[in-house]
Amino acid sequence: MRSITVATIVVCGAFLTSVFAAPQAPDTKVSLDEQLRSFYPPVELSKDNLNVTKPGTILQVNRPKIGMLQNFLIFVNTYKDGQIKQAFVSKMMVPKGTDTEIHVGDKVYLDKIEVKPKGKEPSITFTIQACGNCDFTPVSSGLWRAAVAFQFAEGALDQPDIAKIRQTIGEVFTVVQPAAQQTAVNVQQPGVQPSPAQGPVNIQLGQTVDQVITVLGQPERKATVGPKEIYFYKDMKITFQNGTVADVQ
Repeated sequence: MRSITVATIVVCGAFLTSVFAAPQAPDTKVSLDEQLRSFYPPVELSKDNLNVTKPGTILQVNRPKIGMLQNFLIFVNTYKDGQIKQAFVSKMMVPKGTDTEIHVGDKVYLDKIEVKPKGKEPSITFTIQACGNCDFTPVSSGLWRAAVAFQFAEGALDQPDIAKIRQTIGEVFTVVQPAAQQTAVNVQQPGVQPSPAQGPVNIQLGQTVDQVITVLGQPERKATVGPKEIYFYKDMKITFQNGTVADVQ
């Protein structure tokens, strides 16, 4: 009887210690979710995904080979080491000879962000939806959807570097017009055009794709050579490596 009592006290003590232990640090996932949503607020859609209930982020596609599926199905793609890979199961759902890939330069709504910070391949997944004119009016281009999972090295999201994460995302998607900017354009007075940027164009090494496009707009054409991506403008050629400017000519 004495041994049972002692054992009971030990177990109870351990239980109380765990209950009143110091609170643990906030989950990295929550913190990273909040940071990502502040940069990329998702578009809120109705249950049928055809109407926008709250404007959010519009993305422009920078990489080819992103597959899409129709009618609430989601084509799963992954992005790692500069390459888009399509999930085999998703490819099997596409009728033979049918092109369901979204093209470079097309625009999509960002519908959802999902963070999986643990495991051997931690990831951040963007679920996107084709949006036609992408002006937050009812979708008339058909319900085409996809997911792009950005995969990182094990442990990379334990203490995430948001700048590097955004750089990786920028290799695939460029933010075209966040909700606040879209609203500003919609209320602009008729006939009033925004003033063009003044002064010489100044592109510096280390700038991101987003920063360059903000200054110069979309290039006349693009080329991918190994790990490098080259943007050709009228009087300038810019080479990006790992999402940042590596050379300007």
